[in-house]
Amino acid sequence: MTLVRRLLILACAVQSVAMFSFATAAQQDIAKYADPNVQVAELMEGGGLVIVSNLNVLPNNDLLAIVFARQDHAANLGVKVAGKFAVIGRISKDNGQTWGAAFLVLDSPADGSRTAADPTTVVAGQKTIAIVPMCGPPQPPFEYGDIKIWQVASTDNGATWSKPSEIDIPRARPAVSGRSGVTLGDGTILVPYWWDFMFQIGSNTMAVIGDVPCASGTMISKDGGATWGLSTDVYGQWSARPKILRPADEPAIVALSDKEIFMVLRSARDDGLAEETWSHDGGRTWEQPQPGKLNGFNTPTGLWRMKNGWVARLWNNSKNALRFPLAISISKDNCRTWSSPRTVVGFPADSKWPVQASYPSVVEAADGALVAAWCHVTPDGKWIWASGRFTVDWALGK
Repeated sequence: MTLVRRLLILACAVQSVAMFSFATAAQQDIAKYADPNVQVAELMEGGGLVIVSNLNVLPNNDLLAIVFARQDHAANLGVKVAGKFAVIGRISKDNGQTWGAAFLVLDSPADGSRTAADPTTVVAGQKTIAIVPMCGPPQPPFEYGDIKIWQVASTDNGATWSKPSEIDIPRARPAVSGRSGVTLGDGTILVPYWWDFMFQIGSNTMAVIGDVPCASGTMISKDGGATWGLSTDVYGQWSARPKILRPADEPAIVALSDKEIFMVLRSARDDGLAEETWSHDGGRTWEQPQPGKLNGFNTPTGLWRMKNGWVARLWNNSKNALRFPLAISISKDNCRTWSSPRTVVGFPADSKWPVQASYPSVVEAADGALVAAWCHVTPDGKWIWASGRFTVDWALGK
């Protein structure tokens, strides 16, 4: 063996050890705060930015995780993008135990005219649709601009993606925020979305509780995503003193049948309970939301219907603004009652913002395990896009 070849082999070995050590350290930053029964992995490190991602099951049963990433964060994963932000993805072929190389799903325009934000996905037959809010420049009197919704699609399990097209809906600032859509038995696609109430009416004079006043609903397509309509709106409740419209945004949905759809909202009630609502006509109309039985102040939820009909719910089990602990519960009766929460990720009680385990997604993998993804911010300042894998039995306390 030549000296040059020996040196090359040694260099590769050192690089491999360094990458392994980095990956191990990153996973330890997650595992330190996760339950020992949760097998964790790092998907991306991103400093100073709340990481909003989505997790879904592809038609071939691989798992697809997508996230909006800053240009430098994407570059660290080997993805070159032209815009300031882009949506990138990673795929797991072993039920969430490991994740493949990152790839580009949708870039922002290089001229900065639009910026990709919180994405989501919906799987309809052999098609996977990624839906991405594209934010425009600030429009006074607001500090932010309008939002257009773009979509791209893959028919080969995430290997390639179509050119983007705009979803035309009569909302000035709509968004989807990582909550997965569902497809009903007749092919109807439902995607949970929300819209900024003050921006829509052109006034920012309304006082705020928890978050800006927003309304929610579902985007509906009956032609595979070619065209979209909207459901009735879901408004938050008014506080008594002062009279403020509470937020009702970043909704999560799960289809219990082709008619019965359950929704959990990001809400900001004084009692800390998460608000819930139901549709009895396939997501077209919604009841007035009511407080459920689980805590969840001003933070979104992940929902997933399992193959046996049970529903997994992943959320921040907190009555206040702290976005931890991250907890899992299971419903065996169509979201009427829930098992005792199990903590997936917890932090010391005295932890301060921005410490969090938030914006969760959860799916059931092909082997029956539950797999989650979330934004993980540690007390020592690590910002991580994290994933975890655990059994249903553990979630049920067995």
